[in-house]
Amino acid sequence: MRYMVRSRIRFTLFVAFSIIISVSALNLLIGTTTQVSGSSVQTYKTIEICAGDTFWTIADEYMPNDMDTRDAIHELREINGMAQTDQLIAGQKLLVPEM
Repeated sequence: MRYMVRSRIRFTLFVAFSIIISVSALNLLIGTTTQVSGSSVQTYKTIEICAGDTFWTIADEYMPNDMDTRDAIHELREINGMAQTDQLIAGQKLLVPEM
């Protein structure tokens, strides 16, 4: 049996679309069997706030040194669900990432 290509543009689009679908299907199959290593899971420890502690001092002490302090404060507030407040109270517990 013999096929004729009537439109090169449509044929090229069909081949390109077929390749994209094939690669996507292969990627999906490979991606579902890949295991995530345990090292990518972030662990946290609980600290207790002392009188005079601020997000700035906590970020300096517990967050990575190469991280901008403002970004560290933002991350601490997000982790602890405190995006709308800056207030820390002595005795309060906070989660900080373990290093």
